[in-house]
Amino acid sequence: AQAAPTETAWGAGALIAVLCNLVNNLPAGLIAGAAVQAAHVPEKVAGAVLIGVDIGPNLSVTGSLATILWLTAIRREGQDVSFWRFLKLGLLVMPPPSCWRSPASSSCPEGDPTVNAALLYPFILVAGALQALGNSMNAQLRGRLVNPWLAASVSFLPIVFVFATLFLVMPTPLPTLESLGNMPWYAPLGGVAGAVAVFGGLAFIDKVGAGPFNGLTLTANILASLAMDSFGLFGLQGGGFRVMPWLGGALMAVGVVFIARTTADKGGETKDEGHGLNPRLLYPFIVVAGILQAVGVVWNAQLRGALINPWLAATVSFLPVVFVFVLVFLVRPTPLPTKQDVSGVRWWMPLAGITGAVAVFGGLLFVDKVGAGAFNGLLITANLLTSVALDHFGWVGMKQVKAGPSRLGGAALMIAGIVLISIF
Repeated sequence: AQAAPTETAWGAGALIAVLCNLVNNLPAGLIAGAAVQAAHVPEKVAGAVLIGVDIGPNLSVTGSLATILWLTAIRREGQDVSFWRFLKLGLLVMPPPSCWRSPASSSCPEGDPTVNAALLYPFILVAGALQALGNSMNAQLRGRLVNPWLAASVSFLPIVFVFATLFLVMPTPLPTLESLGNMPWYAPLGGVAGAVAVFGGLAFIDKVGAGPFNGLTLTANILASLAMDSFGLFGLQGGGFRVMPWLGGALMAVGVVFIARTTADKGGETKDEGHGLNPRLLYPFIVVAGILQAVGVVWNAQLRGALINPWLAATVSFLPVVFVFVLVFLVRPTPLPTKQDVSGVRWWMPLAGITGAVAVFGGLLFVDKVGAGAFNGLLITANLLTSVALDHFGWVGMKQVKAGPSRLGGAALMIAGIVLISIF
């Protein structure tokens, strides 16, 4: 596909820019440089990665060591710039030069118009890790804001703002009447379909337990993705029934069960038993939420194909979600958080939606190139492995649950499963 290098360049630059602000640009740059050199990516993709490492860290104070040293120096002089103030300015000044200087925005001819799908795997893995981080941040935000509809609105509003701003900065290319005419009616509902799982987590995870909820959701997700790939549903190219990918899906399902079984008891010890089966009536809804999550990824990819501009597609995808959450909150505004609850909201909690939205944007760009099964398999594997790490170390305010044999064995099965799906 002629557009593959350009789309890969946009995705690579954006993901590396986000990664720099999470782990600092020094380790992110070293990892990205090694990956680019080993994979022999096209010049346009390598240039976008370089721009992401160079300009992306200007988004937040954690982006580069130079910024941290600069803040330390001015504080000695009695001046102070808070993280939030820096981030607000970074959101305004960082994206425009990144997009303007990015090789993906140029019209220069590209020597190699094709990109091996395997080159996209590292970016999908990063998106899955960020999705897990976003889920944990959302859980903390829900606990502070009390009302799940309010928490969902606060989480999704920054996403629409960021994508709408990027579309205003980069309004081209625009869709044609022909591309709009070929768009399926359900394509704009991809964001709503995916948001069902987000709402399910906000509303029901405390009733059925995190283990059963994630296990049911993710298992339904990967099996639905394999079905869409096999039977060519929703416009995907049907590959027919193949034994090895389905065997990989079965391994992933078993791995999810092993990971989900391990929960924390009141004393902080771990034990291999579930949260109980009640209320079982919620289980069918959770399975449907996992299926819709997989379907939403495919619908978003079709929306991207029809609207051409990825920023416009992302805005259209998330806008109905925000409208629904805000509307329901206005209808059901109680319970409301107290002043003490609001004071406990950390600066990073409202960024949960943006962190998780990287996975949605990755789906917009990559799912039609690697397939729904491989994309969701990589995403889910990175998601669960990151979740295991978050639980094991108790990061982002999560209750500490040590990674015992059950979780590590489940992780190994997940990796084996995605290898089968990706290769065959």
